[in-house]
Formats: sequence, structure tokens, C-alpha cells
Amino acid sequence: MLVAKRKYSYSEENIPQREEKKKIEKKINRKNKKGNKLFFYKVQTIVTLLITATFCVGILAGYAEISKLKYEVNNLVKESKKVQSEINRLKVEVDKVKRSNLIEEKATATLGMQYPEKRQMVFLEVDDLDLKRNLEKNTKIEEKATFMDRVKGTMGKMITSIKGNFNI
Repeated sequence: MLVAKRKYSYSEENIPQREEKKKIEKKINRKNKKGNKLFFYKVQTIVTLLITATFCVGILAGYAEISKLKYEVNNLVKESKKVQSEINRLKVEVDKVKRSNLIEEKATATLGMQYPEKRQMVFLEVDDLDLKRNLEKNTKIEEKATFMDRVKGTMGKMITSIKGNFNI
């Protein structure tokens, strides 16, 4: 089988125009490619700058929070020192009040008190037998008191339950 061949006749006038069109199209394609690359580069740069700015703002916010917390800590330390100095001052006052010689001086100077003389002192003698009797009496009285308290409590509960049943 034979394939028919066509012969084209090109005029010389059409060839240079086609070549010029091809050159122009190539230039336009190159410019479009360069423009696309340039646009992509600009977008990439802007995104990178935005991410960097976001990180910087985050870091600054973190430092601001740290500074705020340090300020609060310093205020609390100052307050703690004031309270500690107040505690120390009060301890000194308590020690002054507790000293027996200061108490004695105030008693004699302010209140006019003095130590008793021998003729003013009275000595009591207590037998062990009397102490035991008094202790036994006191315990019996306490036992009676606790029994009476129990009776009173029981009676009070009964009265409140009766009042509750009859809505008095």
C-alpha cells in the first residue's frame, strides 16, 4: 500500500510571519513563566514574613506574661517581708510582756502591789484523807449531773416528737 504524499507549497511570504509569531509567542510564554515564578516568590515571601511576625508576637506576649508574673511575685515578696517584720515586732512585744521583772515593775509602780510579809501569809494543812473524801463527793455530784442531763435530753426529745406529731 502506498501512502499518498502531499506536497505543500509554502510561499516565502508566510514563513517569516510564522516565525515571528512563534518568536513572539515564545517571548510571551517566557514572560508568563517569569511572572508566575515572581508571583509565587512574592507570595512565599509574604507568608514567611507573616509566620515570622506571628512568632515574634507570640514571644513578646510570653515575655509580657512573664514580666507580669515577676511583678506580682516581687509584690508578694515585699508583702511577705512586711508581715515577717510585723511578726518579729510582735514577738518582741510578747517577750517584753512575758518577762517577770517587767511585770513586777509594772505591778509595783502602776498598781502599787508588793510582796506579802510573813505575818500576812496563811499556811493550810490538808490531809490526804480529806482530799480523798472531797474527790469522792465531786465525782458523785458529776455522776448525778450527767444522769440528770440524760433525763432532760430524753424528755426534751419526747416533747419535740409529740409536738411534731400533733403540729403544735
